[in-house]
Amino acid sequence: RPPEERFDRPTMAAWLDVGGSYLLGVNDWRSAAPELLAIQDDTLVLVPRTGIDDIAVLARSALQEEEIEKLFREDLAHLKAIGGLYTLSYHSQLLARPEHVPLLARIARTIAADSTIWAVTAAEVAAWWTNRAQLRVSTTVHDTALALTVWNPGAAPVSGVVARVTLPPGRRVSNAGAELLTSGAGEARVYIRDLPPGMARRVTLTLAPAGPTIAARH
Repeated sequence: RPPEERFDRPTMAAWLDVGGSYLLGVNDWRSAAPELLAIQDDTLVLVPRTGIDDIAVLARSALQEEEIEKLFREDLAHLKAIGGLYTLSYHSQLLARPEHVPLLARIARTIAADSTIWAVTAAEVAAWWTNRAQLRVSTTVHDTALALTVWNPGAAPVSGVVARVTLPPGRRVSNAGAELLTSGAGEARVYIRDLPPGMARRVTLTLAPAGPTIAARH
């Protein structure tokens, strides 16, 4: 985490030269997900701090502990609702001070107790995002089916892969050779639990016949 979360290309190049793989910092809310930054011939992962941190919260000296905890919980709920990455950001001289440790512990336990949250370190996020970016996806559409292929050309396994597929106009999936997640109209979200390195997973989505076309009258 660079001082004041400020960095430029020379900063990132120097960090890569000494073995760094990711940065933690603000991204001006461009995305609620990590970003891959191309630096020279390498790639650095920007793990965004998309939520509040203890500097912003504890600067409001009039806030009670319950109000501070509520702000953190609301921030977590917002990022979870949009499927984004939540960063629990705090400093040793602020939220980690002895008088605030119980509050910090309650926030951390809230995250750990939620089975729908993937609670990991920033390094694990960066590694997963880098491996995810290497995946290759292709589709072939037939009259009655859509063939989806997801290939992992990298050297590391990737788990929890979700492939979002746009369906042909007016078609829906009637059967699938993999688990389907909830999706919007005109698309299918296919869940692939594990994808070993160098392996491809092929899934056939059976398409239901298109419904009758209704002619518009003018």
